[in-house]
Amino acid sequence: MDAPDGKVGMNLFRRSPTDLVITDIIMQEKEGIETIMELRNDFPKVKIIAMSGGGQIGPELYLDVARGLGANHILTKPFNSNELVEIVRKLLDVKIQD
Repeated sequence: MDAPDGKVGMNLFRRSPTDLVITDIIMQEKEGIETIMELRNDFPKVKIIAMSGGGQIGPELYLDVARGLGANHILTKPFNSNELVEIVRKLLDVKIQD
């Protein structure tokens, strides 16, 4: 499922929790930092991937904060889709079958 911002995302997540959340940091209504804080508080075991392309100050500061608040992995945009798939596999401990 996807959501345009953290407010909608949290409402959807509360109705149908998942093992993994991928969130952007810069969003309208409720940003990723707030979303990560709420997820960690209410659902401490959920895996979180935070991503950002920056904003006015660049992605590094935002992503450092996201990691400090509990994101399991961070990605700077743009990123390779294969990189994202590999991170998801590792976080969910999914083995590739031959």
